[in-house]
Parts: sequence; structure tokens; C-alpha cells
Amino acid sequence: HHQPSSSSSSSSSSVRSWLQGWLGLPSAGSEPTDAWLPTRCLQLLELLHAVLPQHTLIAADFDALPDVVVPGRCAPLVSGRQGAGATVDHNTVLVPWGAADIFFPTDFDSLANLYAAAARTGPQLHATAADAGNGSAAAWRSGSSNTQQRQAGAASSAVSCSHAPTAEFMEAFAEAKQTRLLSGYNPMVQDWQNTRVFFGESGRVAAEHQEL
Repeated sequence: HHQPSSSSSSSSSSVRSWLQGWLGLPSAGSEPTDAWLPTRCLQLLELLHAVLPQHTLIAADFDALPDVVVPGRCAPLVSGRQGAGATVDHNTVLVPWGAADIFFPTDFDSLANLYAAAARTGPQLHATAADAGNGSAAAWRSGSSNTQQRQAGAASSAVSCSHAPTAEFMEAFAEAKQTRLLSGYNPMVQDWQNTRVFFGESGRVAAEHQEL
């Protein structure tokens, strides 16, 4: 019988807590809801907070996708071509290798919650994994390792994040006038209406911006 490690239990607990709120489940006895969970995204954010506790993150992705036929919340669009190039949307991700592109939408409100949660769990998981990998050396370094863990946790305690439609990001930070066509159409602002940009700051960077 496999006993989960304390780090995996901590991560699982945070995922369960987030999932409960994300799906709007009032209790453990609620009806099951199909959902596609961004588990790799959570692991990436935890690793980012662990190895770069003071950072600025800018990321972009789809926040909605059209014509999704795969069931479940945040289900992917599985789109391929058949015959003379006709587009076919599949109702499963279990398609032959290379037969389709798989696009997952991002729930940016949930991403913000995951980002903040990863700031708390990431440094702890990283310290636990490092000690486990070093074996007997962990006991010799326990004092300094605990100090580093506390410092990492303190540095990551200040977290801020936000997200905005790509058009708003381009209007605020890009030279939109330089990308406007003769017709007046601006693809940098008017295309990709189903995408958003995420901003995240952690550690001293976020604390300094909060003081301004």
C-alpha cells in the first residue's frame, strides 16, 4: 500500500480545496461534475515560486474556445483535418498521434487563485524534495535548510496578480498605431478576442509595487 508523502498530500489538499470552490460544490456529497484540471499548470507555478521566489510572470492563453465537443468544464478543443482539408472537431483527446491539435482554455480567475496558492506550497515542496534527494546529508543541513525555507516562505508571502483581455494589454503597452492597417483594422487589438494576458508578481517585487 503506497503512503503519499507529506508534500504530495499538501499539494493534493490545496488542489481539493481549490476544486471545491472552482466547481461551486456546496458539499462532498454533491453531484459529480466533469472537469479538466490544470495539474501541470499547478506544478509549474509551484516550481516557479520555489526556484524564483521573487519574480514577475507574464503569460497569455485562450480564455474560451469555440465549438468544443469534448464534455466537461474547461474541456479542450480537439481539432484536426480530414479529406480535402475539412476541419473536424473530435469528442475525445484519444486520437492518433498527430491527427489533431489539442487546445485547452484557461480559467484566468482560477489561475490567479492557483498562482497565490502555489506561492505558499511551492517553497515547502521544493525544500522537502531537496532534502529527500540529498538523503543523509539532509540531517546535517537541517538547520540551514529550515532557515532557507522560512526565508523563501516570507519572500513569497507578498503576491499580486491580475489579468486582462489581450486587446487591453496591447492598447496599454504596445505601439498600436504602428500595427493599424490602411483600412483602419488593427489585428493586434481586434484579433484574438478569446485570449487574455496574465500578470503575476511574487516576493519583494510584489511588495515594492504594493507600496507605490
